[in-house]
Amino acid sequence: MESRTKKKRLQVYKFLLEHMSDEQRFNLNAKIVQDVLGGIVDSVIPFDDESIPIVQDAFTILCCKEMKLSTLRASAVSADDFQDEQEAVVAVAKKTIISQVVKRNVIENIVPVIIALKHMLEKMRSPLLGDLMAFLRELMKNYPNEVKGSVYVLLTYCLFVVLHYILSTLHVFTIRVECH
Repeated sequence: MESRTKKKRLQVYKFLLEHMSDEQRFNLNAKIVQDVLGGIVDSVIPFDDESIPIVQDAFTILCCKEMKLSTLRASAVSADDFQDEQEAVVAVAKKTIISQVVKRNVIENIVPVIIALKHMLEKMRSPLLGDLMAFLRELMKNYPNEVKGSVYVLLTYCLFVVLHYILSTLHVFTIRVECH
């Protein structure tokens, strides 16, 4: 039953996203990341059985191909697509500006929340970690140029966490061996 209702919700989400402007999609993305995912991280929204489906739906929406801004979805701009040079220049400038805004948003707003949420979900051994990783894959697929620097920061952080865990485990192991 839940699988069927989840599929129906996904259809509704996709329909709504298809009928949104780029500005609305951009604002929705920001709201989901800051208010839902950030709300979980900041304990504004309690992380419990009632909020788990909300977080899953948030990741589902963020992973939808319909969520990607149509301006960035368009293939490379060709001079043949426009009546004159001025239109082509405006289109290229618009895409460049939007790309820069998205890059800044990813770096300043999305990545910090995702890193904090990933850390929290890892501590809790939450199954939502899979949804978070699916979102990261989509982010990388949809905005590879915008995320490049952010991923370096994320990977560095993950490496630090893994090394910290390994070193703390070795330290505990060394103490236990010395005591026995």
